[in-house]
Amino acid sequence: MAKRLDVRDGLQWRMKGVAWRPAQDLYPRLMGTSWTMTLALAFAAYAGACTVFAGLFALDPGGVKGANSTSDLLWFSVQTLSTIGYGSMTPATSWAHLLVTLESFVGLSGVAVVTAILYAKFSLPDARIQFADKIAVHDTDGVPTLHLRMLNERTTPILDAHVHVGVMLEPAEGDDAGIRRMIDVKLLRDRIPMFGMAFTLMHVLDESSPLYGILHSPERVSFLILTMRGVDDRTLQPVFARALFHHEQIVMGQGFDDVFGQGSDGVFEVDASKLHSVSPRALTLPRPAGR
Repeated sequence: MAKRLDVRDGLQWRMKGVAWRPAQDLYPRLMGTSWTMTLALAFAAYAGACTVFAGLFALDPGGVKGANSTSDLLWFSVQTLSTIGYGSMTPATSWAHLLVTLESFVGLSGVAVVTAILYAKFSLPDARIQFADKIAVHDTDGVPTLHLRMLNERTTPILDAHVHVGVMLEPAEGDDAGIRRMIDVKLLRDRIPMFGMAFTLMHVLDESSPLYGILHSPERVSFLILTMRGVDDRTLQPVFARALFHHEQIVMGQGFDDVFGQGSDGVFEVDASKLHSVSPRALTLPRPAGR
């Protein structure tokens, strides 16, 4: 059975027939891993380099003055790679001096690479946007309308937010081509000057809408993808967010509950616990064609 696309994992796919280039893909892969995994990989590389050079030092017995055992060579390798050098052990032969030169270069280069990766991960802007796990369809101003809700978890607004929604539709009955199509979905409002708290995106399901048919056949939606980009008001860095939905997440005749409130001090409040909450709403379904 094929793996289902997941709103939490995003759109995933597998490439075949493409040359594997691990060195070129290393940076984006590391940027996509968790902090725990990144630090674990960095430490594993550090420990591995120390162990390899300790083995090379062992090829020349007596090459390191003051080292009396294999463990001493390992600690000497650690000191060399990290450019510490306590002075109790020193290279005594040409082979040992050559290895010290190579290992210190590896250590300095490794520090530069790891520092760059950790800083890039630390400074990577995170939009912290949450999306409701449902697509609500109900009447707005007497017209069936699709609703998507998103919430800004931070108190820092996102400036000039642009939202784009696309939908992948299954082939319609009688479609000879039988091709899935990615179609842009026109929103009533796709640009938000300042996205501060919560916002509901709306698309009118009238006869001009490419999604008009989902009122009777929501299973035609293979998946719906939403992307948002804007500028963080505090860091002035671009931020991005995305969400993915399936037809099972479309709820007919349901609408999102209000998340806004006001505290006793007069400050607006947003109840994030109600992000996914819906309740029954009126929905006018058009008559199927031919009836």
